[in-house]
Amino acid sequence: MTFFTCAIFVLGLVFSHPLYILGLWLAVMAVAISAGHQQTLLTALKFSLVMAIIILAVNALFLPAGTELAAINWGRFKLRVTREALAYGAGMSLRLFLLISVFALFNCLVEPDRLLALTRGIKNKTLLIIILCLRLFPLVVLDSRRIIEVQRTRGLKIMRGNLVERIRSLIPIFSVLLLTSLERSTQMAECLYVRGYGSGPRSVYHLEYWHITDIILLLVIIVAFIGGLLTAVWGWSVYDYYAVIPQGLLVHSGAAWGLAAVFALPALMNWGWKS
Repeated sequence: MTFFTCAIFVLGLVFSHPLYILGLWLAVMAVAISAGHQQTLLTALKFSLVMAIIILAVNALFLPAGTELAAINWGRFKLRVTREALAYGAGMSLRLFLLISVFALFNCLVEPDRLLALTRGIKNKTLLIIILCLRLFPLVVLDSRRIIEVQRTRGLKIMRGNLVERIRSLIPIFSVLLLTSLERSTQMAECLYVRGYGSGPRSVYHLEYWHITDIILLLVIIVAFIGGLLTAVWGWSVYDYYAVIPQGLLVHSGAAWGLAAVFALPALMNWGWKS
């Protein structure tokens, strides 16, 4: 799944056509649903919804290029709301949903310890720090929930009242959370030192075996990734919103849905194994 999420992430940055981005997002959602992590993705999308609204508002109010739909007079200032600005904001919001969904899916499906084992041939301390951060972030979230529950059992009012009171009630939680994270980092550094990390070749406690299905999925993802890059080179997945929205939105839409179907293959295989 590491190659799957990396391929989706790169194509999500390369594509600008909304249908191609929508197809990739649907493939990510299909994989998440088949793995039983749809609630995690929905929670992540709730937080990204605020950013999507901000993107729409900024594009609609401060990008005047295109066909005018409405005009807002605010004193000496006149704001033009255009069709192209709204479309561009919607497209960028969809890309934001895709990227956040990819990161959430990666966090759910890829264990940091197995990812570290996958990169055991690469001696890079920066890579180790990145993987350790991926491992610590979920632990910090769990610690924050545990601390909030403990504070509530002690009778403290958390996330109640106005905005200032809510922020003030979270200050003790952040203090305890920071202390817990520092203690965990110190313990992890001591464990790395005791085990002699970096003093010689790494030992292997268990081997990851590649099955025929893993090889097939990897080859399919590589072919789909190359095909996605070719659609960008040929201009099929490129969409220019300004200054006039292109009329051919559905041109080469078959390639978009075909690419989405290929990336949804892991979900189909997972459903087949469950049945």
